[in-house]
Amino acid sequence: MRKVTKNQIEQLYTFVEKHYVEWYDVQTELVDHLANGIENQWEINTETSFDTALVNEFKKFGIYGFSDLVEEKTKALNKHYRKQVLLYLKPFLELPKIIITLFFVWALFRLMHFLDDKNLLMMGLVIVIFSVHVFHVIRIKKGINKRKKKTGKKWLFENNIIQLGGLIHFLNIGVWSQNLFASDGEWTTTTELIISTCIVLYLLIFFISVVIIPKKLKEKMSKQYPEYILS
Repeated sequence: MRKVTKNQIEQLYTFVEKHYVEWYDVQTELVDHLANGIENQWEINTETSFDTALVNEFKKFGIYGFSDLVEEKTKALNKHYRKQVLLYLKPFLELPKIIITLFFVWALFRLMHFLDDKNLLMMGLVIVIFSVHVFHVIRIKKGINKRKKKTGKKWLFENNIIQLGGLIHFLNIGVWSQNLFASDGEWTTTTELIISTCIVLYLLIFFISVVIIPKKLKEKMSKQYPEYILS
């Protein structure tokens, strides 16, 4: 059976990149798909040229080319990221770790209860969260640029890490949440308890999204793609 050669594999990578797929992990998936399709064509007619077979395979992607697949891949990565966040959050809501979670809720509740200016506490939390998020983005982008310089490759999953699997929109609540507490209304004990609980849960999700998941995802991708360099 006629097989795609190493040189032709390189041609496929070039072809995919020229069609606006900049992410190496997506390029690899597409190259495998195209190579399999070309070899399937050769099973039917071994005389079909490589270029003709490639054009035939590319036509199967429709008028939008590879853009639909890139979008699907992005959505799949976002979904996986969010599932991982929930997976690592779950133990903090079960014994024995829920004891730690409840302790932080209680500690924040007591602090909030005795503070006269509760909005000052909210503002402090917002500043810390925003600073950590900015540091996270800078660190990831620095790693991307470093790997790009060493290998000439960019990775979609790293862009996914910057966006926190789409959770960035939810976590941005922390940036403008001070507006929620700008009211002159009376703070009841129930309100303080609910807000303390929400803040602790928010911080847990933020910590898992920014610290735990990126590390786990990088380790997984370094095993799947030897070309990926951990930093």
